[in-house]
Amino acid sequence: MAASTKVLNLENPTQSGEWTVVLPCKGKHKRNSRKITAKGQQQPWVPTDLEMQGPKFLNHFHSVMGSELKLQMVIYGIGSIESHETPRLQLSLALLIKRKFSWIRDIEVFDHVLSATESRVLEALGCSILSVNEQGRREAKKPTLFFMPHCEAELYNNLLQANWGVDALNRVALFGNSFETYEQHVSFKYYDQEASFMDSSVAE
Repeated sequence: MAASTKVLNLENPTQSGEWTVVLPCKGKHKRNSRKITAKGQQQPWVPTDLEMQGPKFLNHFHSVMGSELKLQMVIYGIGSIESHETPRLQLSLALLIKRKFSWIRDIEVFDHVLSATESRVLEALGCSILSVNEQGRREAKKPTLFFMPHCEAELYNNLLQANWGVDALNRVALFGNSFETYEQHVSFKYYDQEASFMDSSVAE
């Protein structure tokens, strides 16, 4: 036990195990002390609506759909669902979105790391596996939701280049990372390269 805390056991916890109280030592940590509660008396948890169900969010989707009744979903760069937890969580989210919203059409998936077994699992879950590596260069001829969390900036760049125009961009809904984060990353990389170049010039 760390020296900064004290543990008090009440009502013979070695037998009942009902109480464990951790108190901070005197000083600045005193404000963070918590009330003693017995097991089984936790506050009830109430689920809240998804943010995607908000009118502002739905209006964006409906503006992309236009006169179409369905929105195609394309998943790029999902990763190995067998080897890593993050791809499984991302896939679960995509499937929940499709289940929640009736206006989501079929789901198409591509990642070059997917194995034959993973592809069969995805197909069993109702997804279609793309047979060609589009490298993100899918032209949205119909309203399409591109599901691309944690994809590399190059993939986003390819997608935007393939749809660079008012009409095409109006048919694109993008679920992914913040472009501002990529911008900051590129800026830092640029400055690092400039600094390395200056250092090498001085050394010469």
